[in-house]
Amino acid sequence: MSTPREKHDLRVRIADRVRRVAVRLGTRRFKVFLTHTRWTGPERYYGEEIVVSSTELEPAPRIEGWNSIALALREEGRAESGTVTAYVSANYSISELLPEVDGQSDFFWEIVDEYGERRRFFPQNSLELEAGSVTRQIQLRLAYGGLDENKQTASVTTWLPPKA
Repeated sequence: MSTPREKHDLRVRIADRVRRVAVRLGTRRFKVFLTHTRWTGPERYYGEEIVVSSTELEPAPRIEGWNSIALALREEGRAESGTVTAYVSANYSISELLPEVDGQSDFFWEIVDEYGERRRFFPQNSLELEAGSVTRQIQLRLAYGGLDENKQTASVTTWLPPKA
């Protein structure tokens, strides 16, 4: 006889198979990466930012609200702003999706659209898994600015850290 946990794990595996079919059919047009960086300066946002790891989420999460991202006028010019909702497989733990960072590290979600444009997002809420659910839901806020032209590092002058 199966335990409730085993039944839940089976439902998650079935849902992930369906998600992979959606990716192959082209209905999931975004690639999502969990990216960890480290700064060379004495603390976060000082010095050069180095990408330590970047892990693609598979199957690709469903992203909603992409059309809500818009250009906003700021003192220094125009910049994109907005939030999206990501629906991620329950196979990922909360510690994988929202890891702790120290004073010299950073963590963000990087979403790559179908045109190859990369945007960095910061989680806006905690992840809870409702009983029996096969999906985790999280709100992500678009970072001001983004990655520089070589798509590897960000410059302190091109984007600001999230407000606490």
